[in-house]
Amino acid sequence: LHAKWNGWQKGIQLAVIEEIMTVGRLDVMNRLKPVITDDTLRIEEKYGCAYTIENRMNLICFTNHSDALKLENGDRRWFVVSSPAVPKD
Repeated sequence: LHAKWNGWQKGIQLAVIEEIMTVGRLDVMNRLKPVITDDTLRIEEKYGCAYTIENRMNLICFTNHSDALKLENGDRRWFVVSSPAVPKD
């Protein structure tokens, strides 16, 4: 998510992000917004021309941290499910 080149997003229907942690990283949250909400995505591949594709990507993110995302009141981009289970070391 940090790289300028995002060719990996082409053709993706489900992206899995393990151990997401965006606290203090507004740039990550801002990069995820269009992936979640926009009808199209702008693809920039290294050594290639930029182009636009239809956005069919869905995200599922996992974390052990209750504060992994900075969510604003009324933000409908995320559906959060939390478990009372204690993580194993």
